[in-house]
Amino acid sequence: MLPSYQELNIISEKLRKAVVATLNLKATDRVFAGNEEKMFLYSLMLHMPNSQHKTTVKIKDHKEITLYKMIDIWNAEIEKRQKNKQAQILSERIRYFLIAIRALLIKTRHLIFLKHRLKHASTIVHYTAHLRYASFTIPDLTSLFFKCDEKKDIGLRNLFNINLSKVGLEPILVEYLTSLFPTSHLESYLKFTAHEMSNIKKIDTVVTSMAGICGDPLLSFLVKNNNCRLVYVQHGGGYGLNKNHLTHKIEDDGADLMYYWGTGDNNVYPTRYRDKYFSKMCHKAIIVLSDKEDNTTIKPYVGLVKKLTNKHISCIIAAHPNGPKFGHKYIQLGIGYRQHEKAQLVIYDRIGNSLFYTRILTKRPFLIVDSYVLYPQSDNAIKLIALLREAGILIPFNEVEQNINYWMQFSPKEAKLEFEKKAHLIFNHVLNQPKIQEIF
Repeated sequence: MLPSYQELNIISEKLRKAVVATLNLKATDRVFAGNEEKMFLYSLMLHMPNSQHKTTVKIKDHKEITLYKMIDIWNAEIEKRQKNKQAQILSERIRYFLIAIRALLIKTRHLIFLKHRLKHASTIVHYTAHLRYASFTIPDLTSLFFKCDEKKDIGLRNLFNINLSKVGLEPILVEYLTSLFPTSHLESYLKFTAHEMSNIKKIDTVVTSMAGICGDPLLSFLVKNNNCRLVYVQHGGGYGLNKNHLTHKIEDDGADLMYYWGTGDNNVYPTRYRDKYFSKMCHKAIIVLSDKEDNTTIKPYVGLVKKLTNKHISCIIAAHPNGPKFGHKYIQLGIGYRQHEKAQLVIYDRIGNSLFYTRILTKRPFLIVDSYVLYPQSDNAIKLIALLREAGILIPFNEVEQNINYWMQFSPKEAKLEFEKKAHLIFNHVLNQPKIQEIF
């Protein structure tokens, strides 16, 4: 059973005390930054074998695994994405290869100039707040300046195990934390604390995301050492649409200020995806599923695709990449950005899918199945939901087929022009937000 937010706070404090006791730190030492430990703890519980969570890859052989950073708890999902990339068509693989070369050139530039730049900065924007290469962002500091390869210290882990038990954590959690707590905050803790890059005193504001704090320990220790003002930026879907969503609350409460993509009290232009140089559209529709389906739950979508195929409408289903293989000609596992971008129409099974922001940026047609009870946390979230419904984009499942028929009767160019008319208020709401570089 997953913990409530209050229970997670208690577990988090017990974990902090166990780390303090194990490393002989001061009793008041902060240890963590930005609620990274709460996100790690909750993610760990989602990945444990007894978790009922649908889409996480469950941990096996936990005693044989070494996690170096908080974000490594998601390694199985990341590996799945890498396998999907490898299975893509040659042109996509070439594109990723060229992107890798570009990243190497940028890394070389950072190695030469970054230290000097950081020593003269008071505010830094981490790449995970922007998720695009830009001159004003800083890269992953840990990958540049720290080698995360320290092995687990058996003696230290045994002591950690004793201290985890002493603070009163459940035995199953003690067992998993003893094996899976990242070396960044145990074996390598003192090295990260003393590192030159986590002690640049002039920096007082860090703009990043939870992914940045969990994935870049040097950044986390910089925030902690300097007591920096921490600003988070949305980096996925569903933010602001469900005030009861635990991981979003963890992120929001972990920052001094949180920026959303149009669904919060403070908003910025969404920059996770490209906003220019789009691929040419093709006359195809794609249904993107966010949840792991089985042969029973996916049936309505398969039935829908069969009907569309009989009408000579090209449509496929992109099932969740962590789900089972269906062996059906209409179903593929996962979807690449280019394939998603090229589709004339994309249908999402829920509003929490972050890819619909891609469609907003491209101003290309999309539909969302209105299948979840929403608990918007701000007036802006309420406004966006209303705009989506008024434009005929957020619709019940029984209206999806007729709407697909409508949008697929046009050529790609005609469909885009028609959609721009219907969705212009949505575009205004999301795309007229200030950009990060304008604020910071």
